[in-house]
This record gives sequence, C-alpha cells and structure tokens, in this order.
Amino acid sequence: MNTPNPSFLKPGLLAASGLLLLTACTIGGGRSGNADGFVNAQSMTGGTTILSAVTPTAPAGKNAFGRDRSAGGAGLTVAGVTSKRGLGVSAPSTVVYDLGAQCRTFTARVGVDDESGAGGSATFKVLVDDRPLFDSGVLKAGRATAVNVNVEGGETLKLVVEGGAKSHADWADAQVEGCVVYKGPVEVVPSGSGTLTITGNYRSDDPDVPAIKISTTQPVVIQNCVLAGRGHLISTRKQGEFMTRANVTVQNCRGYGLNPDERMREPGRFLHLQGPANVNVQNNFMKQTGGIYIQGGQGNSMSRLQIVRNRALNIDGRRSNGAGGWLTPGASDAQEKFFRAQFVQLNDARAVPDAEIAWNRVENEPGYSRVEDNINIYVSSGTPGHPIRIHHNLIRGAYAYPPELAGYSGGGIITDGCLSRYVDIGNNTVLETSNHGIAIANGESVAIHDNLVLGTGLLPGGRHAGGADNGIYVRWARSCSQLGVQAGNNSVTGNTVGFGQPTANDPDQRSDLYVATNSQGKPLAQQSGNTLVAPTNERITRSQPDIIERAVTDWEGQLGSNNVVVGAQ
Repeated sequence: MNTPNPSFLKPGLLAASGLLLLTACTIGGGRSGNADGFVNAQSMTGGTTILSAVTPTAPAGKNAFGRDRSAGGAGLTVAGVTSKRGLGVSAPSTVVYDLGAQCRTFTARVGVDDESGAGGSATFKVLVDDRPLFDSGVLKAGRATAVNVNVEGGETLKLVVEGGAKSHADWADAQVEGCVVYKGPVEVVPSGSGTLTITGNYRSDDPDVPAIKISTTQPVVIQNCVLAGRGHLISTRKQGEFMTRANVTVQNCRGYGLNPDERMREPGRFLHLQGPANVNVQNNFMKQTGGIYIQGGQGNSMSRLQIVRNRALNIDGRRSNGAGGWLTPGASDAQEKFFRAQFVQLNDARAVPDAEIAWNRVENEPGYSRVEDNINIYVSSGTPGHPIRIHHNLIRGAYAYPPELAGYSGGGIITDGCLSRYVDIGNNTVLETSNHGIAIANGESVAIHDNLVLGTGLLPGGRHAGGADNGIYVRWARSCSQLGVQAGNNSVTGNTVGFGQPTANDPDQRSDLYVATNSQGKPLAQQSGNTLVAPTNERITRSQPDIIERAVTDWEGQLGSNNVVVGAQ
C-alpha cells in the first residue's frame, strides 16, 4: 500500500463535521475496491436481517437447502407450528453466513420438520468464528427449541445440523438482530474552533488504516458509535505517521477487533494515542481488541486521563496465521507468536495530575484471548498529591495462548519501570489471572490496598493455567537506586489474597503474597492488615467452591450501591 499524500485527501460527504472519508483514491491504493473506502462488502442490513433473504457464503453442499421452505419443498413446520420465514435443510448440513461484525444476536426456532415423520431426529449447532456457542442436543420429531446466541463482533455464522439422511431440519424464523451498516474509515481534521463530535459506524479492513484517525488538537468527542477493524479502531497514528496533543473523548461506543488476516499481525487497539493532552474513555464495550494504549514521552505532558466504566471482553494479543486463524506458539517460540496486549497500557506517561482507571469490567476467556497485563503502568506516574487512581475494577482472567503454555508472564495489575511512582491501587477485584494478581515489578510510592485477589491456577477441565508467580508481589526486576528510587516507599495493606499455583505433585500449592528485600535486607514495601484465604494449605475452591462467582456477584453489588453503570448502553 502506498504512503498517503495529504494533498490528495478530498473531503467526502462528512466534511461538514470535520471528517474526511478515506477512499482508495484519497489514500492511494488499498485492499478493497469498495468506493466508500477500505471496507469489505457487507451482507447484513441495518436492524434485523432475515437470513433467508441473504445468500450464504457456503450453502448446505449437495444436500437440499430451502429458503422459506423445507428441504422437501413445502412450508416450514416444526412441532405443528408453521413459519413463513427460515431455512430448511436436509441433514447433515452446514450453512455459513458472512456476519462481518455487523450484528449482535442470532435467533431461531429449530427442530425436525414435520414432513420427516415420527422417526426423524437432528442436532443443531451454532458456531461463530468457528467457536461453538449453541448445541441443541438430539431433537426428535415433534420437539422444537429456541435459539438465542450472542454473535457480537463475529465475522462468520455457521449453522450446523447433524442427523440421519432422511431428516429434514428447519431453522425457522432465523434472523440476526442489532445489525449496523458501516461506512469506510474516516480522518478527523481541523474544522472551525470548537469541539468536533463524531457519531456513526465505521470500519477499516486494512490493518494499517484505523477506523477513525484523529489529526487535530481540537477537542474530539466520539460517541454512540460502532467500530470494527483489522488494525487500530481509533488512533492518532496511520501508516507510521502520528500526531500529538490530541484531546479525545470516547463514550458509549462498541468496538470489535478483527483478525488482521496477515501473518504475524495482531488485532489493533481500541484506542491508540501518542502524546495526548487529555483522554476520557467512558462507558464503552470492546471485544477482541488490543485494549487502550497511551504513549507519553518527554514534552508531551497529559493534563487528564480518565478510563472509567468500560467493559472489555478478550483482550487479544494473538497473531494471525494469515488464513483466518491464529498462530499457536510453542515453548521455543512463545515470544515470537504473540503481542503484549493490555486493557490499559500507560507508557512513559509521567506526572499526570488527574488520572483515574476505575469501575471497568475486563474479562478474558482461556483459548480466545491473549492478554499480557490487564493494566500496566510502565515508567508512568501521578503526582505526590494526586496519584494515578486504579480502583474498583473487576479483572477476571489472564491467560497465555494456548492457555496451558508454561512461562506465562502476564496477570492483573502491575507497575514496572524504575520511574513508575505515585500510583494508588485499591478496592479492585482480581480473579483467575494465572501468573500474578497485582504486582510492583518496579516503582516507588505505590500503594496496594483493600483489594481482593483470588485464583485457582486452573483452567476448565483441571489443567494448570501456565503461571508461576504470586497473587501480590513486590520486587524490583532491575536496580533503580542509581535513578534515586527509594526502597520501602511502597505499601501492601488490607488486601485479601488466595492464589493457587498447583503442580502435579502439589495440587493445593498456594503463592499468595511476596515482598522482596533489597541488598541491605530492607523490604521493598511495608505490609499490614493483609488476610490470606483460609485454610492456607489448600486451593481456595476446596472449602469454598463458589468463591470466584461470589466475588463477581459482590462486585456487581458494588455497582448498584454506587449507582455505577458499566459498558455501552
């Protein structure tokens, strides 16, 4: 792809609101021939799309396939109920639709068509991006069941029917709901002197072009939007060029990271900013993205940072195999085949006088994510009177990919880099983060207090999750004394910890809390009032099997008592 020449940028239909619609002409090439920009063809209409009105990308093969009719050519009738719309197939059958990350829900009523007679039976399965999300079990003739599957952010919908060759099966009233139609990527450019407000739905299928590129220091508010892309969704960077001093608010948006479909490329960030002046990210939902990355740097001081009340599902640092799947690291190339993605990464953001990361819900599923540290404060700081406040977040899950791969170094919340200082980490709920819960790898004047840190160290099915560290730890990964960093200015107080690191020889092994000392024997943090989940010689779920779910419920109760609403509405 050619480097864009700004002189070739031509205002599109959105120029009145400070936007340039990026097209193959304005950027000088591209993957897609779509005149609206770097966005592939879209199959679904806005709102609700009846699937029988859409051509599948892979129909039922040689077996019978009917739109709004049964495989036998009659009306769709299951358990005596007739439907005007739907899909009729002859088992076995697989029908695939291109969702294009456009829709949020798939619904249908499924069963063996009455024309099969009393001996018919079939099993219905729904897969989104090849992930199984619904299995009806065997349905015999005369029975029907409802299907309601969350397909949000999914690119392909696969409808599978298994059963005897004489069984005609119906996906009655099959439809996808909550669909949007995307415009191509846009660039926000200077316009007038006030705040620029952007709404709408934007997508980029070029991993080098963000869905929204910010190229102005004017206040920009991006709200009530749906974004999808194979690279960054919102960024001040495009094809190696970037802008500093941005003033950005992102609120009530939904963002979906897509497989880049280029080998060794990882999904882009939900938000990627370099040297911003002010950042406000609130009440958004992000799925399969690389999270939020804020790069500071000398001369790029930030006045305010607020990342609050967001929901994130599956922070994803997996790398594409270039064929719609993901590379699978082995023990010898683990560092090569993944990217260190975070829900929030602050990098060299120093002396920020007003910084808050709070009331966010971050959940990572084993096998479908690859987060490093969910929140990483690297060479970043607040001020003595106003520390970076990281509080009341729910973090559930942090896993390698594949999740049982040994040597995983990620976890929940961490400070690192000698000059990370003035950070307050309190009242967070950190669960099942494999390697560590909350950590000071480097830093001073960091307070870890009143947090709940729990982990079994196990994956579904009882496999070890691949971590090896502590629920809370304090140690210096490198010597910082030459930079004037003082040992012992950190504190670990009032936390509740129960963190399993089971082994084959000791399935109840725990690694709850560790504070190292310096070369003079001085502890790197002061400790008081910490509680270890009892009994301390066994895994936390042995005596309290529901302890993880209760922690989630308790955090959700805090939302209600504090009138907090999380995620896009």
